[in-house]
Amino acid sequence: MWGVADRHVSVEAAIPVMEGKARRRIVRASLAVACAWAVLVAWRYVMVAGFPRVPAAGLACALFGGAVATALGWWVARRTAAAAIATLALLSAAVAAWWIPQVAAALRPLLVLEDGAAAWVALLAAAGAGAGFRLGGAIGGAADSAWFGRAFAVFCAVPVLLGTLVAGAGLRLLAVVWLGVIAHATGRVLLRRATGLTVTAVGFAVWIAVTLALGTLGMCSRAVLFGVLGVTTVLLWRHVVASVSALRFDPPPSYVGAAARAALVALIGIYWIAALAPEVGPDALGFRTAGPVHWLRAGAIRPLPEMTGSYGACAGEMLYLLALPALGVPVGKIVQLLLGVLILASMRREPFAAERAGHAALWPLMFCGSTLLWVQFAWGFVDVTQLFFMYAAVLAVWHWRRSARDPGWLWAAGLCAGTAAAVKLNGGIAAVVVGVLWVGPSFRAGWRALLADSLRLGGGVLAGLGPWLVRSWWVAGNPVFPFANRLFRSPLIDVEPPSHSFGVGTALPDLARLPWTLFFDPGKFVEVGAYHPALLALLPLGVAALLLRRSAAGSGANMPWWIAAVVAGGCWALTEQNARYSLFVLLFATVALGLGIESWRRRLGPTGGGLLGVAVLGLCLAGFGSMVARKESWLWRGIRGPALPAAVVLGDEPIDRYLAVHRETYTSARWLNDAHGAAARVLQVYGLRDHLYFEAPATSLVHGIRSLIDPMNALFEPGGWRDDATAHRALCQHGYTHVLYSTLDVRLNGLPDSRRTGLFRPAFTDRYLEPCFADRGMRLLAVRAAPRAADQPPPPRRDVWPVTADPLRDWNVAGGQPRAEDGVLVLPAGTQLTRAITVRAGTLYALSVDGTVDPGGAFTVQINWLDAADRLLLFWRRAVVPECPGRFEFWQTAPQGASKAFVYLSGGVARVRAVQVQEIGGP
Repeated sequence: MWGVADRHVSVEAAIPVMEGKARRRIVRASLAVACAWAVLVAWRYVMVAGFPRVPAAGLACALFGGAVATALGWWVARRTAAAAIATLALLSAAVAAWWIPQVAAALRPLLVLEDGAAAWVALLAAAGAGAGFRLGGAIGGAADSAWFGRAFAVFCAVPVLLGTLVAGAGLRLLAVVWLGVIAHATGRVLLRRATGLTVTAVGFAVWIAVTLALGTLGMCSRAVLFGVLGVTTVLLWRHVVASVSALRFDPPPSYVGAAARAALVALIGIYWIAALAPEVGPDALGFRTAGPVHWLRAGAIRPLPEMTGSYGACAGEMLYLLALPALGVPVGKIVQLLLGVLILASMRREPFAAERAGHAALWPLMFCGSTLLWVQFAWGFVDVTQLFFMYAAVLAVWHWRRSARDPGWLWAAGLCAGTAAAVKLNGGIAAVVVGVLWVGPSFRAGWRALLADSLRLGGGVLAGLGPWLVRSWWVAGNPVFPFANRLFRSPLIDVEPPSHSFGVGTALPDLARLPWTLFFDPGKFVEVGAYHPALLALLPLGVAALLLRRSAAGSGANMPWWIAAVVAGGCWALTEQNARYSLFVLLFATVALGLGIESWRRRLGPTGGGLLGVAVLGLCLAGFGSMVARKESWLWRGIRGPALPAAVVLGDEPIDRYLAVHRETYTSARWLNDAHGAAARVLQVYGLRDHLYFEAPATSLVHGIRSLIDPMNALFEPGGWRDDATAHRALCQHGYTHVLYSTLDVRLNGLPDSRRTGLFRPAFTDRYLEPCFADRGMRLLAVRAAPRAADQPPPPRRDVWPVTADPLRDWNVAGGQPRAEDGVLVLPAGTQLTRAITVRAGTLYALSVDGTVDPGGAFTVQINWLDAADRLLLFWRRAVVPECPGRFEFWQTAPQGASKAFVYLSGGVARVRAVQVQEIGGP
């Protein structure tokens, strides 16, 4: 599947070749500058990120495990049978460590380390084991070496796959492999003379077109999608067999390559776990996964007014829709992981194999070890899908330049570039990069060749992007919706769509410092992920490799990749400096840098090249650990968060609980689905964005079409509120049945009910809305068909815990010594008060607190909800800020199974006038 073109045409030298003393001086100077630069980068990174906070016990266990695996591999390598027994023993030990309670309890500290230390420990152990197997294989001879090259990959992969397969992910794994094989077989039919990742990308582009056609015709039901894939499998059976049989797993040529490949397998295992968890990322909830889910329910691809993205180019969502029946809701992350693995395999098999790179596995590891990529599998973005097609386009041009300008490669490059733009319109950068790489050789070949090649390239781009431009023009009135609306005047959005300013700016001094800032202050570029620091540390060596080529033939292969990285980086820097939008720059720069370092390896000879490989491997592993452990990398803490959700994937944590913790709107959506299904219509106020878990249409104010959001925005913006009747009329006219908002929103947090305005005032909610459900700060209210009359009292509330004359009655006191002064409860520092109440599951309660906090004081309210066996079901905690004195009201629906609740008050220098609990709704 990943073969390399036979014919080789050299790239013309862009820099004169230097020989003799000048070359030797440049070599020495380059090495000196590279070492000094690497030390500077390492020092700066430690100053910014701090040392990895791995506990001594965890680090000792990791190093000890790696040493044992290395020694064991070395010892048993002389006999294949002994190696097989050792491998099975280690696999059995891994399974036992998970399933035997005593062993699992002993290893539990390694699974709950903060700051991603668990991933770091796992990576160290896998790398040590892989290196040990490969070292042992080298001693045992060539045959054993090949056997061990496969054995260590199995050793690293099987425990992860075993755990996830037991947890029910086996069918998903088979389905995603099946999808990749079908795509490759489809591409083989169209590109018979081509090989590699570009073939698979062409196949995926065809399936995007097929899914779009089926959805437009209203035929994208589960049965039809499965049927079309099944029939295609039968029709392309010979190509499917050929694709599978072409897969090769050759052993790495060195222990450095073995260790790098083992660490790469360990990282992919971590990403596999992240991809299997339910979606909680904003893009996936807002459209990337929610759109295909709604289309599959409807059986047709239609614009969804609540989702702006459904009117534009969304080729990536077609792949999600195609695979959704087999993969379920995590489809986006799983498909992106498949495409990411294909990219990693291609890096090893195509550009690096063509240059006989001995340490080729290091560079996929460096790319994969950038936490900017990890974010994609944690939050379900679409950028890896776009990257897949952009990389395939550049790879096709690279093959075209090396294969005597075979026209098939150029057509494939255009198709992949057009599809990259159809995934997300900023993918048009791919066409710019491909054009820059293509125009030089075609221009030198003459005007006829230039014209013919431009038609092939342009025809491919049009085939990939054209259908989406036509669709957007048809449904939105703007072929490049939502951009250029000043020209096309779509009625769905503003003339100038709102945009955010990221990065450091586009002035020349800002652009000059952008690469440095991108590594050391990634927060300026939106995302919590970062580039691997080794890329910056090794940059001088990579640039020096351009000056030190022995000849123009065979040593300038990295020049096209440098051009691609620079052109793509320039386009990104001048448009939108969002870090995850620059994944293609990361990939192209990694390939270019890797090819340059590999030329140094050949220059330094076996010993020097081996030492260089060890140094780069150390940078890869240390850089990954430092990225995971840095303070800003909050996303990777523990094993229950979105980035490493081992607890939920392996069945230790219920999916509902995971979603309730990580998706604030989930419990409200579940309640509304049970009560009203798809008949409701929800207005999500102020940045709430969840279309995925609501069966009913859910409009987010910041992500809906103009005709929906403009009337609502006018009600919530400062000074826009005219009167309560107008607001209620707007809600009814647009068919909204419910309003959902969070009291933790920055505009509402800390405001007592008496100081709320507009929609959030009790005067409005009491007359025009009905409380339905609340959970951890989220409030769901039904819109009344007609307002309650002004003289009609609000519905009665049943007092569960009424205000009493004696504020200390029935409280359990701990800590300080509270006192009552004229009916006001004064809480000194350290005071803790608790009280139990009886509750009914599913009933909505309001806890009212009337009090103030003195300057420098504190006051916290916490409610623990328990079942009959005193098991904790939910706790809610809220701090009262001194700047907003008055009456606070906390709403919470008693969770399923709850029978009692404990109210905790703690404070210091606080004055409480009243505490009251009331039922305000329920069964």
